[in-house]
Amino acid sequence: MTHLLRAKQSGIQGDFSESLNSTLFAPTLLNHFGVNSQLTRIAYDPVQSLLAVGTRSSQFGNGRVYVFGGGRIQLNFDLPRKNAGVKWMSFCADRLVVLDDKGDLIIFALVERRMQSTYSPPGSVLSVACDPTLDFVLLGLQNGMNRNTSVLCIKLTLDPR
Repeated sequence: MTHLLRAKQSGIQGDFSESLNSTLFAPTLLNHFGVNSQLTRIAYDPVQSLLAVGTRSSQFGNGRVYVFGGGRIQLNFDLPRKNAGVKWMSFCADRLVVLDDKGDLIIFALVERRMQSTYSPPGSVLSVACDPTLDFVLLGLQNGMNRNTSVLCIKLTLDPR
């Protein structure tokens, strides 16, 4: 109220809010983002404006990956193994690379909107590295081996030992 009094004192004669009516403001619910379980990982790609959210397996369903983006983009991917949740994920080129808590590497093709491939390394995965501008995923295994996997060609490159 004080800002209206100050406006009158400063010489503003009309109230611009008189032309506003309730038809100009009609809030609607565009979308409701429901997630089936507890969130475990989040990945963001600022270039494509995509946000990926990974969940764990629970009584409400298996682990799942949700991808949200501008322009009402929404994708849902189910993990191929039962009772598996998302342990790590990152965007790599135009793919989404996911490591589940069972140790499987899953590659989702975002353009085709499908799971592209899966890979089960020969040991427990301790570390994962991926650069969004490159098409390689580097896996560090518990037994000391390194695995380099091309995301686009889906070829496995062994370490040079």
